Amino acid sequence: MKRLALFLAIVLLFTIFIPVPVSVSASYQVPFEVQAKAVYLVNLDTGQVVYEKNAQETVFPASVTKIMTAVLVLENVRNIDTETIIVEPYMLEEFQNLGYSYSNAGLLNYEEFTVRDLLYAILIQSASDAADVLAAHVGGGSISTFVSMMNDKARELGMTGTQFANPHGLHNDNHYTTAYDLYILTTYAMKLPGFMDMVQTNAYDFVTNLRPSANYLITTNYLQDNARHPELYYAPIRGIKTGTTDEAGSCLVSTATKDGYTYLLILMGAPLEDEEGETYAVRQAFVETPKLYNWAFDNFSVTPLINESSLQYEIPLELCWGKDFLQLKIVDNFDQLFPNNYDTTSLQKVYRLPDSIKAPVDEGALVGTMDLILSGELIGTVNLYAAESVERSLPLFLFSVVIEGIKTTWFKLGILFFALFWLFFIICSVVTNRYRRMYANRKRKRY
Repeated sequence: MKRLALFLAIVLLFTIFIPVPVSVSASYQVPFEVQAKAVYLVNLDTGQVVYEKNAQETVFPASVTKIMTAVLVLENVRNIDTETIIVEPYMLEEFQNLGYSYSNAGLLNYEEFTVRDLLYAILIQSASDAADVLAAHVGGGSISTFVSMMNDKARELGMTGTQFANPHGLHNDNHYTTAYDLYILTTYAMKLPGFMDMVQTNAYDFVTNLRPSANYLITTNYLQDNARHPELYYAPIRGIKTGTTDEAGSCLVSTATKDGYTYLLILMGAPLEDEEGETYAVRQAFVETPKLYNWAFDNFSVTPLINESSLQYEIPLELCWGKDFLQLKIVDNFDQLFPNNYDTTSLQKVYRLPDSIKAPVDEGALVGTMDLILSGELIGTVNLYAAESVERSLPLFLFSVVIEGIKTTWFKLGILFFALFWLFFIICSVVTNRYRRMYANRKRKRY
């Protein structure tokens, strides 16, 4: 019994002190509690996920929905400054019994707006009434048609965990998404002209036929509004969209840039109340977002692993007179995000190349790939290209054609057929000559 206890103690000791390699492909863990239901934090410089929590689980998007609404408007309206919309009563029917208990811009029947005005209304003030007006306009007079367009776009983008039921995000049990799907949507939206300019705007004024004086739209993203919310202002943040309902909790999709690094954070379902049931004085999405960004900025840096000058590799070259090897190169450097001071000296390069390559070869032609392996994990693959152009030697080519021809099955069958033919010819000749002699001998005997 004592021996068994001693053995288990030794095993436990080794288990504690044997170093475990750090995973470089999976997301990392933060040293604090994250209350949000679902989180997806990505470094946009490298595309690496540094932290995720329940990223594939279903959540309610609330007004984050309006990112999709804006995408479809930007893609379907030719000129958002010259195209105007007159608010028809049917466009606001959904909100007649809601009063002003929802985020809105107070649109009036028969009020005329430019599409740009309404885009600012949904993106910075999160106006749900403006979302329905835009939806009706782009949907050819039908909000339900626009919702179908939203779902079609979601499927086109690969948002497999998403279903839209309206263009604004007010709660509906059949209106849901995932943090990962919102990452797909947001990165797509960020590439559309004008989108990022709008979501980074803190205030926007407009006038209409019914409101000739300047009317202001104010951002709901307190983290980027230093003038109105200096206590929450977070300088690195850039947009993008807030969202809050009782069912969805507090949500914020944002980007942040600092010291040359840019991150995208999808934070969904932060609680509205504390453990005692008291409503938080500050929405927790505005509390947890800076904490996650600061953790990423403080603890990660990009390490260059492969660059063109560091690659010295060549491959045997055939059919080129006076040159036996072809030099290889990479086109783009390979950088990877790692925790600060992460040891990358054990990086392994596994080349996936043919045994040789035949001339002619054009510079820039894809020759093979190189896998980069660190701590036993594949962290990336780099394409290897020809670093130079080489001409083919005609004599060497013709000689190789002959040699290759000799190696073919058809050539061997031809040789065999030729040999059998001559063997058959010789046998026939021998037999024929023998009968001729026998016939000649018989003829002489008769006479």
